[in-house]
Amino acid sequence: MPVLLFIAASPASLGPLAQDEELRAIELGIGSARYRESVTVVGRGAARYQDVVELISREQPGIVHISGHCDSQGHILLAADGGSSTQLSPALLAEVVATLGEHLQLVVLSGCRTETPGEALQAIVNSVVATTGDLTDDAAVAWAGPFYKAIASGASVRRAFDEARLSLKGAWPEQAELLRLLERQVGIATKTDLLRRRTRPSDIQSDASQKIEIGGASTRQLYATNLRPPSGPFVGRDREMKRLAVAFADKQSHVLILTGPPGVGKSELAKRYAQESRDRSPGGVFFVRLDALAPPVDLARVGLAYLNLQFATESLEDQCEATLAQLGQTGQTLLIYDNVEEASALRRWLPALGQACHVVVTTTLEDWPQRDVCRVAPLQDGDALDLVAALIEDPEVVTACGTQLVDNAGGLPIALCPAARNAARAARRGLGRLFPSPLLPAEAESSFLRPWQQLDDDARVFLKVAALFEPSRIPRDLLYQRLGDLDWQPSRCDAALDACWDRSLLKEGPSMHGLIAAFVREQDAPAVPSELLVAHTEAFGAAAERYRDAPGDSSLAEALLSFPFQLPFWQAFGLHHHMDADVIAGALSELGRFGISRAWALSAVEKRQGDIHGRVDHESLGRSLHQVGRCYLETGEYEQARSWYQQAVEEKRQGDVHGRVDHESLGRSLHQVGRCYSEAGEYEQARSWYQQAVEETRQGDVHGRVDHQSLGASLHQVGWCYLETGEYEQARSWYQQAVEEARQGDVHGRVNHDLLGAILQCVGWCYSQTGEYEQARSWYQQAKKIRDAQVGSRALAQQGGD
Repeated sequence: MPVLLFIAASPASLGPLAQDEELRAIELGIGSARYRESVTVVGRGAARYQDVVELISREQPGIVHISGHCDSQGHILLAADGGSSTQLSPALLAEVVATLGEHLQLVVLSGCRTETPGEALQAIVNSVVATTGDLTDDAAVAWAGPFYKAIASGASVRRAFDEARLSLKGAWPEQAELLRLLERQVGIATKTDLLRRRTRPSDIQSDASQKIEIGGASTRQLYATNLRPPSGPFVGRDREMKRLAVAFADKQSHVLILTGPPGVGKSELAKRYAQESRDRSPGGVFFVRLDALAPPVDLARVGLAYLNLQFATESLEDQCEATLAQLGQTGQTLLIYDNVEEASALRRWLPALGQACHVVVTTTLEDWPQRDVCRVAPLQDGDALDLVAALIEDPEVVTACGTQLVDNAGGLPIALCPAARNAARAARRGLGRLFPSPLLPAEAESSFLRPWQQLDDDARVFLKVAALFEPSRIPRDLLYQRLGDLDWQPSRCDAALDACWDRSLLKEGPSMHGLIAAFVREQDAPAVPSELLVAHTEAFGAAAERYRDAPGDSSLAEALLSFPFQLPFWQAFGLHHHMDADVIAGALSELGRFGISRAWALSAVEKRQGDIHGRVDHESLGRSLHQVGRCYLETGEYEQARSWYQQAVEEKRQGDVHGRVDHESLGRSLHQVGRCYSEAGEYEQARSWYQQAVEETRQGDVHGRVDHQSLGASLHQVGWCYLETGEYEQARSWYQQAVEEARQGDVHGRVNHDLLGAILQCVGWCYSQTGEYEQARSWYQQAKKIRDAQVGSRALAQQGGD
């Protein structure tokens, strides 16, 4: 995905430009876009000619944005030593781009009268944005944000240009008319979408392998990544960086575990290695949060946005598996699995042995037998002091407070960086002389206290509302929406966001380290208004319900993952009683968060103990008990699961508040009791429960509707229990009944062909075990026909989506 190179040149002799505001608008626009992680921003101020050459050569950008003055002859005026300027002629700029801009597809010339250099580039680059007159600072800033937001949302350059210019017309119609989009018309198959392109499965390739023809010669491979470049100084990790380099040297596939305490900088270390080793990863570098047993939604998004996969299935698991299979197909790939909480989650989503894919794992888990482990320790005092010096850049301030900062932070960069940046800010504002002793008092609760104290009330409220979200996935649009409920305008939100960024309490995205989020939540003042908490609670419940009903939608999963899941978090507000715990438990189970889902399901059980009149809806209580059982079952705790399912059966037999029994729902719980027994190898007991499930499911739900698919599944399991004990004729009889039911589908008539094919296969197996091979062949052929039809329909679905 493209690197956006922002080059600012404003020689002192020509007067200042609002280039900081322009860069800020670009970053904010990208940060609020749908595919914000698809664009990497690299900036350079006071740029010299050599900077332009070096940055384009090194960064290989897909987009170059040049902000600065342009004279009447079309020369871009770059900075020079002593505050003077130097001219970059249109011809020389074109030569630089033609020679070094192998990946370059878009150049934006933000300045006055840049049409001449724009036309010089038009024959070389797909798209150039230029101006025909004097563009004001305000107009440049106002146009840049919407333009890059559209680009980072997947729009074509033409659409992004038109949208941004239309936005500008509202305030400065004359300025909007000065902007021109110059597009190359011949000699190239123009890629109009800088971020995503969908193809047929036979054409699957990543943007890392797409080649663009320029003057008859093909360019080098583009670089694919969803990783933003790390920012700020990075010290004290030479040993770990060498360890990473050695681990992956001369190996096509390898997994390295980075483990250590929270806040020690494991994720930053992985990102720095990725940045420095990207030339060795032509297949791309991809950052994926892997903190649950469920399919990682970030992996599915990689397949969609970076590998150009057109998924033919709504199953999130299938999408992730398809993406995983494609990694490394266009060259050696680096995959970062961040914040792994369970070893089983990692095992589920590792690339195949021999696949050209390196994997870096960050985790706080210590026990990784048979894995290559690199332990990341807190920084030594000397390295920590070097980091302080790099952050503060004022030797006098470092001498005054550096040692105290290091002592308070305990070697954790996540604690050290905000404190050091706050000290640097105080020094810049002339407050350093007020602190001849260390800036952080010895009695400070943490290294976050001082930066927090320096925030105004708006910034504190902003940070406390941000801490209501999952720290690593704060959705900017929802954050601003919550504050909008308090009548905050976007400009007020932007100012508070900047204040938090300045002190490193928030990072790009925005995102927040979990330790900082925990600290912010503990602060008593200012209080978050209750109406905002209610709106936030309702938003979480709505996101859970949407995902529970459509668990294959990665965008819905992304929305749900923006909220904290822990029940105590919501109990702290006293609002969890207003939430549908069953809905949340179901959604979290679909995400693979079975431990947390169980807590919500148990909460639902407590709430189902009767209303104010003592009436109990036993059906609803049974469903909650069933959900608790599922959480135990999915983690392999079969005895505990069986106990909860059996309780669910007892409740469901009593019906709802009107005494109506949902036999289909009861059958599901009976089926699951049988499954717990069969998983333990107790097939006779399992068969008894499956047979009860058959009897109940045949009666249908409260409206008498029969789910023939569920009925077929229970019949199938009865047959399986007979099969496991060698009673093939009995098994065959039950399997044949299962076939008849499965053919009729669920209550909506939808047929699960995978289930039907499996049952047909089992009938054939039973015949073959009794030596009746002719009959067996007939059933096997039916099963094969079902499988072939499924493969064909999936292939057609993929082609149809092209």
